[in-house]
Formats: sequence, structure tokens, C-alpha cells
Amino acid sequence: MQCLILAGGLGTRMQSIAKDIPKALLPAGSQTFIDWQLQWLRLLGVSEVIMALGHRGDLIEKYLQTKTSLIYPKIKFSYDGSSPLGTGGAVKRAITHLQEDFLVAYGDSFLFINLVKLMRTHVKAKNPVTFSIMKNQNIGDTSNVTYRNGQMFYDKFNITPDMEFIDYGMSVFSKNYFIKNSPEGTFDLAQFVTQACKDQRITPFVVNEPFYETGSVEGYEIFKNFIESNTNLRKLATEKGII
Repeated sequence: MQCLILAGGLGTRMQSIAKDIPKALLPAGSQTFIDWQLQWLRLLGVSEVIMALGHRGDLIEKYLQTKTSLIYPKIKFSYDGSSPLGTGGAVKRAITHLQEDFLVAYGDSFLFINLVKLMRTHVKAKNPVTFSIMKNQNIGDTSNVTYRNGQMFYDKFNITPDMEFIDYGMSVFSKNYFIKNSPEGTFDLAQFVTQACKDQRITPFVVNEPFYETGSVEGYEIFKNFIESNTNLRKLATEKGII
């Protein structure tokens, strides 16, 4: 499996801690967050990662160029360029590196999801988008997905009271569909996913396990405490039933 990691954000919520260091390189236990994330993805079946980078992405690339161990996926790099492209634009910039069906994740998320089952669901459903969701009822973050009777609708820009689920942070996209149904230039990936919902070209994949994130100071502190007690990733994945 191939995974595109969106790690090009400015990390404005983390500046009080990170200063000018990308949040992917913030320490967590004995390693940085990106070490834990990449080793975790490799354990879950990802063989190649494309890092979509922006501000200070050169620091991430320089750091990861030293990672040749078998516990890491193969790593390639894609850059926004002279100005930020948004999450959607970053996917499109990396498109030449991507396989026909590829995973997309965020560079500040540590997810408990069975990627083999996710990809099998994508292939079986034959929809060009498979989107993971979790029922959170606004706990932890604002719910942005309506899901009933196997049907879902996602729109993070127009929140409604009936939204009880949240974007879990891992999707599968079909390359040709993405190319044909996304704009050029800068855009948010949420625009593409929302349109796929409207066109009924999306398959929901429900996950029940809460995730960890390092996009906020509070989330980062929670993840550090968690990972310091769970350094054996294979044991952790086995206990969670995702390998």
C-alpha cells in the first residue's frame, strides 16, 4: 500500500512549542512524531510513503533521509512550491508519484485503523473515494459527518445539528477520478470529498477507536504521554486488532 502524508501546514497552533520546527519533528518519547507515525504505518502494511511538504519541509526531508531501516516505508517527497497549495492542491502536486489507488493521511495524526480492511472495502465497493469516519458526537472536536443507514454526508464548512460523526483522517482515493474531479491550484481537500458525497461516489468506513493528534498543544501533550507508555508498536497494533 502507498500512503500520501499531508505535512505541509504552517502549524500555527503549535508555535508556542515548536517555534520554527515542523511539528512532525517534535520529540515524543525517544523519537520524533514522524518516526512513530512512519513506523506505525509500515507495521499496518504501508510499503511506500509520499511526504507532501511545505513550510520548512526541507528539515523533514533532511531528517528522513537518514531513515533506511526496514521498519520504515520507502519515502519520497513532494513540495508545494513557492506558496501553500492547501491539502487538495498538495495531493494534486504529488499526483505523478501516486498509484491508481492510494491512501491519504494527515501529518499530525496517529490512527487506529485496519488499513488492509480499508483497502479491501475500497476495492469491493468500486467507488473512487473511501472515507473513514468515527462517531464522536462533538467530543474532542466538532462532528462534521452525517451517517445513517450506510449513507454519509461530509461538509466541514457547513456544520449541522445532525452531524454525529467526524472525519477520522484516513481515506483512499482513485487517482484518475481525483485528477478529473478536482480543481487546479490551491484548494482544500474537504471540497473534493464533499462533492464526492453529493455525487454519491464515496464509501464510508466506520472506525470505533479514538485517534491521537499533534496539531494542538493539548493533543501533543496527550500523545507524548500515550506513546511513552506504548513504545512497542507491534504489541499495541495487535492489542487493537488492526494487524
